[in-house]
Amino acid sequence: MRYLNSDDARRVLSMPVAIDLMRTAFYDLGKGMAQVPVRTSFTMGSTGRNRALAMPAEVASFAAGLKFITVVPSNREKGLPTSSAVILIADAESGNVRAIIEAEALTAIRTGAGSGLATDLLADPDASVVAIFGAGAQAETQLEAVCCVRPVTTALVFNRTRANADAFARRMSSRLNIEVRVSEDQQELQSADIICTATASVSPVLEARHLKSKVHINGVGSYRPDMAEIPADVVTNSYVIADHLPACFAEAGDILQPIASGAISDSHIAGDLGGILTGRVRAIDKPWTFFKSVGVACQDIAVGHFVAKKAEELDLGIVLPASH
Repeated sequence: MRYLNSDDARRVLSMPVAIDLMRTAFYDLGKGMAQVPVRTSFTMGSTGRNRALAMPAEVASFAAGLKFITVVPSNREKGLPTSSAVILIADAESGNVRAIIEAEALTAIRTGAGSGLATDLLADPDASVVAIFGAGAQAETQLEAVCCVRPVTTALVFNRTRANADAFARRMSSRLNIEVRVSEDQQELQSADIICTATASVSPVLEARHLKSKVHINGVGSYRPDMAEIPADVVTNSYVIADHLPACFAEAGDILQPIASGAISDSHIAGDLGGILTGRVRAIDKPWTFFKSVGVACQDIAVGHFVAKKAEELDLGIVLPASH
């Protein structure tokens, strides 16, 4: 069994490879060749504010495993990470645990890769202008993934903290060799062919009136029923695809809130990525398309298995002694 940190993961997993892994993982999920229970969460500690989440899965093409996440908001005041996570990868036949992997980098990469896959399936093939809401690690991988599947030349960054947005623009412009600039005027969204939202906002970050007549949206920031980055009128007028229907109907505020208000019914959600990849759901060319992701454990198992296998080949990480 190996212990692998985020640097090990980044060393062996590129975004194009991650997007291919997502294609296989969601195909398996759509074919019924994966077991993905809805994530379990519970409150921990004495404050009542700390949370733990467990995301188990087995994916036929890869392995079995579990991602375990802790969220401690008060850590921010102490200068400590507010979240921590590991992915455990096990052989589905023998049950042997092959690897324990720090999950922060892998989570950002697989979330970006999921949006890259959705963009490849749903966005205009000639899309060249991207708008990014957020300036953190998730925003980075969203932009990187979209650039892998579309001929992007320009990215607009929207973020509440200007200094963070400026730093993001410099970093990503250098990394991706495209124009990345900060915007504080949402009317500029009228030039955006693709929009990615990767924020922790509980209320919508954009307005329908600013959108281009044809646009694809990836919404990845909200993961609870009380959170919604995308306004209901955008959801109502979009062709909506989920990463995994059961997960989104359990957790995605962007979808659950319009359903609760009566703006849409469950049937408005056309399907999920697995449905498109297996042909059960047809990708329709509509003016507005919206991909909603809350994250699915099959994604973690796919990237975790790949990283564990590469680490064994390259002898990366720390080999933990087996107990007898």
